[in-house]
Amino acid sequence: MSIAHIFLSSKFSTLNFKLFAFRFMLLALSLSNYVYAQDPQFSQYYAAPLYLNPAFAGATHESRAMFNNRYQWVNLPKPFITYAASLDHNFEKFRSGVGLMAMLDKAGEGALKSASINGMYSFRVNLSSKLVFRPGIQFGYVSRSIDYYNLTFGSQLDGVSGIPYNVAGKSSSVNYFDFGAGFLFYNNKFWMGMASSHINQPDQSLNTGGNKLPIKTTVHGGVKFFLKEGVHKKKYGEQKERSISPTFVYKHQEDFDQLDLGLYVCYEPVVTGLWYRGIPFKRYNQENFNHDAVVVMVGVRTDRWGIGYSYDLTISSLTATKTAGAHEFSLSYVFKTRKIIRRKDMVIPCPKF
Repeated sequence: MSIAHIFLSSKFSTLNFKLFAFRFMLLALSLSNYVYAQDPQFSQYYAAPLYLNPAFAGATHESRAMFNNRYQWVNLPKPFITYAASLDHNFEKFRSGVGLMAMLDKAGEGALKSASINGMYSFRVNLSSKLVFRPGIQFGYVSRSIDYYNLTFGSQLDGVSGIPYNVAGKSSSVNYFDFGAGFLFYNNKFWMGMASSHINQPDQSLNTGGNKLPIKTTVHGGVKFFLKEGVHKKKYGEQKERSISPTFVYKHQEDFDQLDLGLYVCYEPVVTGLWYRGIPFKRYNQENFNHDAVVVMVGVRTDRWGIGYSYDLTISSLTATKTAGAHEFSLSYVFKTRKIIRRKDMVIPCPKF
């Protein structure tokens, strides 16, 4: 269960929003030493493939660079912000791919921060002319810190205005190594993968220790259906894609689980997406179903560039009117190669956003 769900059964609609924001930040950050921090997430999961599964490293015929930015719960005085930048390269001669990803996650007022850098390696195994297996591994280093000066405690709130006054604080930090692994099966029309993060279960406690980060398991997949008109020829023999791709991503981490079900429609250069996040048949308590958000996405892609925007419309009890949902942006660039790619070397057909 994520920290946000602690508030789902609370009747705070009549409270002053400023007081709610302070209450939220206080609880979320004060619990950070005793419960695990839910991993950052991207709604455009295929726009951040190295974060989804290390087996995606180099799983392309070219080199590529990607940038992701997520603003979550923008109605809070300071929203939760996540940045990620990655670069990967395919070594065709060695059937290998390598990747590098840096990430920064800032919670609310910036009191709780997590910065990481990860290296990935993957290897392609051609099981047959129509099926590829690709395992991958990930090695990372994480720095997590909290600045108590930016926290607001109940004793600091003015009973009349609800405005806090500052008190002297201190900072605390922890550094640790983080390991993960994953694999992919794919051909020209479908893909299926699984990844495990935090395999070594590092201690992420910011004070006395003993707070191990639970293993996160991710299962994802999809299938691509080309429309009847198929693809249309462009100049120089290149093609425009016309397709529909149903996809899913399931995540499990200790007591928390999440399911994303979506559909991408590609009418190149325009790509649109719509998906639902939640597990409708599961409840966190007697009053609240596990509904999180409906996500809409639109993007434009060319041979080299890809730009995407998505919005998370909150449908849980933590409604969009209180949090304003989440905005997400993605940018990618492919370094085109002039070498002729052998037809038998398949590329994963998953969406680019």
